[in-house]
Amino acid sequence: MTEPGGRAHTGHVDLGLVLTALVVGAVGAVSLRRRGGATPGAPQKPVEPQRPRDMRAQVAAPDSEGLGIDDLDATFDALSAAHAHQRDVLLGARLSQLVQRRVPVRAIRRAPGVPAVRVCFADGTVVLCKGTGNGDFARLVLALPTQSVRLADYALDERGMRLEFRWRPDHRLAAVAVGLDQPD
Repeated sequence: MTEPGGRAHTGHVDLGLVLTALVVGAVGAVSLRRRGGATPGAPQKPVEPQRPRDMRAQVAAPDSEGLGIDDLDATFDALSAAHAHQRDVLLGARLSQLVQRRVPVRAIRRAPGVPAVRVCFADGTVVLCKGTGNGDFARLVLALPTQSVRLADYALDERGMRLEFRWRPDHRLAAVAVGLDQPD
């Protein structure tokens, strides 16, 4: 089965996209409620322009349900925690494929907005990772042009999904997987 654009459908669901859609839907529902339940195309009462000072007070103030814009991070964290097991299962399935197929790492890139790096594999898989120490991924970047760096092992523990990259028999790098990302 192919998607529009000719790409094969893998059957995997991007959990990050699902969580983002849920958060955007929640924000839209809060916004719709604040406007008094107006629907698109329905006549709306005119909105008086507000001074910037009034707008800041409105954004910071919670609505009648007690959910304000400041609570959005807490809501997202709660959704993420509720789906943590499913995220770990999906991540483990993808990492298992990388280990079994011995897919090499092709690039290390900065991840925008988070203190992590993108580890790009030859099959198009991109994993967001954090190092366990300073300069960990610099060693990996230096090895990429001349060595075949592979994901050798992974394990889930209390700190998250632990990864072990290897090149040559005696070179190893430990990292923590934050999640999957999409290739640029």
